[in-house]
Amino acid sequence: WELWFPIGSLYHYHNDVHFPLEPWSKKPLLENYIVLFPSLFARSPEIEVWKAVIDFCSTQWYACVVVGSNREQWFIDSLTEIWYETTIINLLDQTTFGEMHRIIKHSRMNILCNGWVMWLANLVNPNNITIHTVSAFLMEPPVDNKTSFTIRPYEYKHCRPCEWTERDWTIEQCVFLGTKKNWECRKIFTKATILTHIRIILTSDLLS
Repeated sequence: WELWFPIGSLYHYHNDVHFPLEPWSKKPLLENYIVLFPSLFARSPEIEVWKAVIDFCSTQWYACVVVGSNREQWFIDSLTEIWYETTIINLLDQTTFGEMHRIIKHSRMNILCNGWVMWLANLVNPNNITIHTVSAFLMEPPVDNKTSFTIRPYEYKHCRPCEWTERDWTIEQCVFLGTKKNWECRKIFTKATILTHIRIILTSDLLS
């Protein structure tokens, strides 16, 4: 996963790598849509921030399509708790690799937390926002800071990555567990931070 040398934006190489590109064969997607990949709970902003993102996309006439696997089910459950599950198109565990490739390749943009979907999206689509908590600190794809961006507002001076994979694949808890700083790296994300980057991408066509 980790890139230990500078190579520039991954999208520079999109013609050099060939993946299956299968059409989405089930219920048709709307023509204008934005992909959300929330990844694991520890890698994701608070659900209220996602709610603001979904609301904004709706005002811009973009549908929100959620991709991933059953490990992202926490995200759907969180939306359900606030009666928001009907505001997105849930494709968790419903796509083949080729279908997911086509969906993220042709989306207006992808908003992604750490994971392999994030890397694939940056390779096949020039418009991406990658969101990082303190988990998997090294796993940030190169971005151009024009139409692809990395957001990591939290510098962990007094903690270590909470998603620390041991030999037995257990995940350590946040070092601030039980304190006011619990999950601080997630809570520091604000809707304004992400919406600013969304607006930049949405206006990029006008500026080019």
